Amino acid sequence: MARRPAPWTLHLVLGLAACVAFALGPLRGDPLLMGVVAFSPVPAIVAGVLMHRPAAKTAWLLLAVGSLLFCAGDLYTYTYPTLSGNAVPFPSPGDALYLGVYPAMMAGLLLMVRRRSSGRDRRGLVDGLVLTFGLALPIWVLLIAPHLHQDQGLLAKAVSIGYPMGDLILLGAVVRLALDGGRREPAFVLLTSSIGLLLAADVVYGLLMLHDAFDHQLWIGGLFISSYVLWGAAALHPSMARLAEPAPARESVLTHFRLVLLFGASLIPPVIAIFVDVVDRDFDSLAIELSALVLFAFVLVRTAGLHARRADARFGALVSQASDLILIVDPQGGVTYSSPSVERTLGRALLDSFASEDDRERLLSAVGSAAPSPFECVLTGADGAPRAFEFRLTGLVDDDGFLLTARDVSARKALEAELTRQAFHDPLTGLPNRPMLLERTRQALARGRREPVTHAMLFLDLDGFKGINDTLGHAVGDEVLVAVARRLDTVVRATDTAARLGGDEFAILLESAGREEAEAAAQRVLSVLSAPLLAGGREIAVHTSVGVALALPDEARTADELIRDADAAMYAAKRGGKGTYHVFEPAKHADVFGSQQAQA
Repeated sequence: MARRPAPWTLHLVLGLAACVAFALGPLRGDPLLMGVVAFSPVPAIVAGVLMHRPAAKTAWLLLAVGSLLFCAGDLYTYTYPTLSGNAVPFPSPGDALYLGVYPAMMAGLLLMVRRRSSGRDRRGLVDGLVLTFGLALPIWVLLIAPHLHQDQGLLAKAVSIGYPMGDLILLGAVVRLALDGGRREPAFVLLTSSIGLLLAADVVYGLLMLHDAFDHQLWIGGLFISSYVLWGAAALHPSMARLAEPAPARESVLTHFRLVLLFGASLIPPVIAIFVDVVDRDFDSLAIELSALVLFAFVLVRTAGLHARRADARFGALVSQASDLILIVDPQGGVTYSSPSVERTLGRALLDSFASEDDRERLLSAVGSAAPSPFECVLTGADGAPRAFEFRLTGLVDDDGFLLTARDVSARKALEAELTRQAFHDPLTGLPNRPMLLERTRQALARGRREPVTHAMLFLDLDGFKGINDTLGHAVGDEVLVAVARRLDTVVRATDTAARLGGDEFAILLESAGREEAEAAAQRVLSVLSAPLLAGGREIAVHTSVGVALALPDEARTADELIRDADAAMYAAKRGGKGTYHVFEPAKHADVFGSQQAQA
């Protein structure tokens, strides 16, 4: 089934069709069509607010009020002659409605600017003032100054000047919006384009009216209609909900493009003065203004060079002492700048220092995809030792490349590994602890269910260990436990796990071991622990009993149950005589478990 077009798309298509019909089609110059399209932003804004629930709801509603005032002004202007039979007077209530559009729209735009700027953006404010004053001068010369010199009544003169002054106010608001640190999404483009068209149409209309050249040119009406259409589309687009949000990590930066705009705005006053002198043939003033313009350009170039050198000096001083690796790379992975720390830390170029080709390809892939997420690679240091580094990529402002930073995280990784080791190892003996044994047992049992293999668990404790602690002290007892752990390590295979469970209890997981291998391992444990141990400067004889439990492939046993069964078998060995081992048999131990559960 075909997908229905989005409301903003439908509004845009219908509005552009209306614009073509007004300028070229069968409804050429139709005032009713003009009124309908002029009113369309009001319901569009209300619908957009209800559908998308923007954070800056008040700002959008103020824009709707501005649009409504404009429609009310049109309604008065176009219906007054029909109803009264007279021409619209000047000034009139319609002019009051038209002039009310400017403060309403300016308030809405400035509310958006305030929300879009995460902090006090003084640089953006100054840039906006420069552009506004630069662009305001032509409006003053072309529209405001002529009205000041016209022979009109005070009220008529004030209203005549009010229109271009309103354009100036709106111009300042839209310039500030365009230069802030907010998001640049479709609703932003549609809204700023709409206001730009509205200002252009208003200025052209004012010029034609001033020189009595307005004859209801349809292309001017087309500009107004296009502005209304874009305005409504901006309100209906889903991104309007985020229009008042500041862009993450975006701030006012003096890019090359912005610098050209500021330079161009600052040239507007002398260019206008030069044009006037050329028209008036005032060559003396022209020579002075041209000299001032050339001097201004020279000083600007000199200042820009000084600023660039100071910025380079500050950057060099900063990165020369940095321990992090700082590089600038192009999108193909070529390094265009390396900080001194690269040579100090690696002793060679970055791309020649990767410990593995996979890590090198990971970096190049991240650069190619502009991945901002941090990633880790292993580099070979200047001392030949491998080091772990955390890499981060940041896109450069107004430049085709990336800032690449790499921080040595070897110490952090070593600390993380040590903390992990401590969490899963006994601090006294260095053997794996109960959580580690349980985890490895779970993995072995899961593997045993997939493959027809048997695993075994040995459980043992030291007979008479309490007496050693009581008579010789806990320090000697600890030495005994360490010595036992070392001896157990000698009787297990590389795939087995010898663990200390707590106190004098130890366990050994034998992976892929049947009954015969488990019994042989129990015999080795008894044999290796039968010889006296050296602890506290003396020989100490220890004895142990070993319990053996088998995990067969067809049994649904948990790790805790396997350790429990081996523990039960160890106590059976003690009852049969210390210094022996016993293999767990479920049928013989069922009564014991039953009585224990009944007592519990």
